Amino acid sequence: MKKLLISLSALFIVLLSGCGTPEIADKRYVGDGESLRQMKKACKLNDGFVCSRLGFLYMNGEGVKKNDSKAKRYYSKACDLNDGQGCYMLGVFYEHGNASLEQNYSKAKEYYSKACDLGVTKGCVSYKELK
Repeated sequence: MKKLLISLSALFIVLLSGCGTPEIADKRYVGDGESLRQMKKACKLNDGFVCSRLGFLYMNGEGVKKNDSKAKRYYSKACDLNDGQGCYMLGVFYEHGNASLEQNYSKAKEYYSKACDLGVTKGCVSYKELK
């Protein structure tokens, strides 16, 4: 338990201090397994930011086996919880498509719009650029 608290404390210190992106913090602390379990628990408890970070980890195979289906599921939950980054990444998934998700510009535009409404500038730009 003490190791878990130290890992989570270190993660939040890095996130709050601005010493790196959340993605770097995730890579640094998720490797011990317990942090990953705690992140999944936080996502189940409806923490949209953490759900989005889990999507990132699965999309890129950082500390976990790369899995686009799980990434999409976590990004979808994050977006449902009004995490703009999760909505943006769903837009990216739908714009480009992949083996587990058919390309769908209409859905991409919908998610980019929601990301924009939630303050994600990249969502606004992508919305305008997508024909």
